[in-house]
Amino acid sequence: MRSRFAILVAAICLAAFLPAMVNACSVFYPTVEVGKAFRVKVADRGRPVKGLRLVLSPPSQGGGAISSVTDSDGYASFDDLFPGNLTLTAEYDGDWQDAVFLRISSDGPANATVSLTWPARNPIKVRAANGLIRGPEYYPDQVQTELSLSLIEGITAREIEKTRSDNKGHFTFNSVLAPGVYYIRLNPSGLRGWDNEQIQGAIPIELNETASPDSLDLDLGWSSSGMGYSQTVRQSNLKMSKICGDLKDSEGAVIGRAHVWLQPVAGEPTVIEHTTTRSESGQFELREQGAGDYLLIVKSPGFQPYLQVIHLDPARTSDGCTHPLHIKSGILF
Repeated sequence: MRSRFAILVAAICLAAFLPAMVNACSVFYPTVEVGKAFRVKVADRGRPVKGLRLVLSPPSQGGGAISSVTDSDGYASFDDLFPGNLTLTAEYDGDWQDAVFLRISSDGPANATVSLTWPARNPIKVRAANGLIRGPEYYPDQVQTELSLSLIEGITAREIEKTRSDNKGHFTFNSVLAPGVYYIRLNPSGLRGWDNEQIQGAIPIELNETASPDSLDLDLGWSSSGMGYSQTVRQSNLKMSKICGDLKDSEGAVIGRAHVWLQPVAGEPTVIEHTTTRSESGQFELREQGAGDYLLIVKSPGFQPYLQVIHLDPARTSDGCTHPLHIKSGILF
């Protein structure tokens, strides 16, 4: 079991993503009083989780841990416990874990049921364990270090396969996999965060034959809370005469100095224009281009990227920004 309880987080603090701020994330788990025997129910988005090993650990690193495995209904039992304080977690849940602090007492509630969620982060539904993964400072016209990636079976925490991405972030796992929850673990690879830390962490995915999309398209972030990530979603196509607009976060605050790129949809990806959003307003405006389909990419460290296919029609050209794009970007987590 991993010992980095500081990474057992349930939410990423927005402030931790912003380079100008140094606030760390604070996480608070419930404390539950139980008797010397109790059971745990583990659910995955309302469904019982079978075969998951749960661990009771003392608050300090000393002393041994006690484990139990969930049955077909998602229940695991513990009994004959000594009074004291213990932490309940799943044996493996990537970097983020749901946890409960338990106070065990002789006169605590008998045969109580404690609830636990696994995985703590909702996995990304996808058809296959392959795709694209980009570091925080990756730009569409650049290359990045090749990344060491491991594919981990969710329930057993067994490493199934290891691979490396290319210098554009493309990766493929070739193992034949059954539907279910897995983790893609980024191993130390030379990819570094703002404070020069090695970026590493795990991303839960759910392989599902009916999922959309059929592959992963991931952007990474890094903060004092650990690694964040986002599955890139391309917006539906738009028709415009001029590309302009503004960028704000999900609360309506301006995101300044974000990168804005434009590249043609057809052919080899090539950046034909690059600008940044204005610090005071979050606004941006790109030069007029010829008729055709273009991919607009907007990225800011710690925020979800925005991708939009736009069809430009020069016959509708106007001198001003008559139909601005109002883009909202949530934080990576």
